[in-house]
Amino acid sequence: MAQRTATIRDSQLYWGSIEYSYTKKHKQYAKLKGGLVYAFFVAQDVREFLAAVEAELGKLHIEIDAVEFVSLYDVDMEWEDEDDNDTYKQLAEKAVQSSEVVFDDFYAYER
Repeated sequence: MAQRTATIRDSQLYWGSIEYSYTKKHKQYAKLKGGLVYAFFVAQDVREFLAAVEAELGKLHIEIDAVEFVSLYDVDMEWEDEDDNDTYKQLAEKAVQSSEVVFDDFYAYER
């Protein structure tokens, strides 16, 4: 079966897994080193997605260390865990309805 993605004005819903670190300006800098977060954004391509994610993280005083993956989000994808299924469907819907980057929970690790 073909992947079905949300399409909005020549753009599609992307999602990615981002490894990040806190900058010195972040209030948690002394305590936390960085972490991992999933991001959702409607973009024309991967470059636009990454630029938007980087800009939003920058506003939070967070830098991208690595991008684990970026891909189109399959709106019909089913997760094994029902809670995950509900969470990611809600995040995807929120991203489609807004023009903003939508982040899942930030999973941080200590220094």
